[in-house]
Amino acid sequence: MYYLFYCFHYHSCNDEPLEGNFGESYNANNPNSAQIIGDWNVVSFNALTATTTVFNAEEIETSSVITGSEFDYIVTFTSNEFTTHGNYKMRAITEVNGVVMDDMSSTYTDVNGSGNYYTNGNLMSTDGLLFDLEIDGVNTSVFETSQTATYQFSSNGNVLTMSQVDEQIQVVNEIEIVIVTESSTVLERM
Repeated sequence: MYYLFYCFHYHSCNDEPLEGNFGESYNANNPNSAQIIGDWNVVSFNALTATTTVFNAEEIETSSVITGSEFDYIVTFTSNEFTTHGNYKMRAITEVNGVVMDDMSSTYTDVNGSGNYYTNGNLMSTDGLLFDLEIDGVNTSVFETSQTATYQFSSNGNVLTMSQVDEQIQVVNEIEIVIVTESSTVLERM
């Protein structure tokens, strides 16, 4: 179930000269994928998963809230690839039927990653992970699959927000599992 924690996102700068495709028009409602190209600092990452399992009319609700902090983490986009490097912390709080079962924090240092990405309108799909996560001792990189999120620019194209909402329903041996994941990552252009 913890394959849900493979999420993504990015960050900006002060009075330094900006790099990138700034001659193109900016429209937050119709993003231009060329605006993504460049280096981005991750500012924030938040994810929520809610799992409902029903077996013999018994319902078990599990939720996890994951929050990133202390980012020194850069995502670089080229025309169709991305690389990641840096450090960050993640905190995960897991509840079962409203009772906190786990509250853990992990520090990730010298993280490096890469993958391909594709855009279509305001959707971005990646075939690699933007973050390494380990939840309850399980490294989520083993669940690495294609991810799709909406993306939007703000602050004249200098802030990139990526959001994902995903719902999966699985039925295995009369056990129904509904998993809803919501995540948001904010990056600022360097």
